Amino acid sequence: MTGLDGRPHALTAGDDQSVRVWDLATGEQTRHLTGHTDWVLSVAVTGLDGRPHAVTAGQDWSVRVWDLATGKRTRHLIGHTGRVNSVVVAQLGDRPHAVTVGDEGSVRVWDLTTGDRIRHLTGHTGRVLSVGVMELEGRPHAVTAGDDRSVRVWDLTTGEQTRHLTGHTSPVNSVAVTELEGRPHAVTADQDWSVRVWDLATGERIRHLIGHTSSVNSVAVTELEGRPHAVTAGDDWSVRVWDLTTGEQTRHLIGHTSSVNSVAVTELEGRPHAVTAGDDRSVRVWDLTTGACLTTYYLPAVARAVTLAADGTVVVGVGHDVVVLTLAPLARRLR
Repeated sequence: MTGLDGRPHALTAGDDQSVRVWDLATGEQTRHLTGHTDWVLSVAVTGLDGRPHAVTAGQDWSVRVWDLATGKRTRHLIGHTGRVNSVVVAQLGDRPHAVTVGDEGSVRVWDLTTGDRIRHLTGHTGRVLSVGVMELEGRPHAVTAGDDRSVRVWDLTTGEQTRHLTGHTSPVNSVAVTELEGRPHAVTADQDWSVRVWDLATGERIRHLIGHTSSVNSVAVTELEGRPHAVTAGDDWSVRVWDLTTGEQTRHLIGHTSSVNSVAVTELEGRPHAVTAGDDRSVRVWDLTTGACLTTYYLPAVARAVTLAADGTVVVGVGHDVVVLTLAPLARRLR
């Protein structure tokens, strides 16, 4: 999500090799960004030279930077030698940088102002599937995870691998970062049915959360009753909520009738909620305080990914299409 001309917009990408920009107030497509030559797998947004930009990555091994005000591509970042699975943006000094991970097992860091690749971080021995960024000891770090069953922590300023977190027994599908008791932590989700919590300052695994009965596909973090919680979703059709302080599963949200592919978290009327999307062609909204499913949206195809905006807008990837939903009426009902 981003703002253009003072209005909320959504960016979506897919297997039609394009990135599209949508005005969420009107539902109109305002930009159609073309140039990728294969599926676009990940999108991040940032400010660059005082203007909103998108950074996109995909199966054509490339990373591209777009000025969203004009729709023009301003950078074409080449260096990966395989599919680029995910991109996030981090601030190094006073300049925005992109961190990208790919099938060739590498992590690359790009200065978005110049287009230069400033870091090529190697150590993973398989596909890198997920990346998050956070501050650790006052410096920006990346946390990466993938097929080699490991989670690795990188100092983006020096390029050094500062942590190698082992313990997963299958590929790691998703990583999220959060603070727990004032210290940075990572939460990782695995195909071995488990969720693990890591203290990034020490490298220790402090929690091993067991309850899912199949691959865990997605993890998000939120605050619930003043404590950090993780929300996970997987192939066992369930969504589970975990108190990261105690390690206890506090909610088991049942309602999906097939694999749950994606979870995102938001606040409605001051309370934390989760929005989930699955193979059962539904998007469900859950009150994390009570565990109740407040509403279900049925879609024409499998719901692959869900993203949220603070204004109560949901953007769902559905096959080759994008469905835009609003949570505003639901929020009004909760008042």
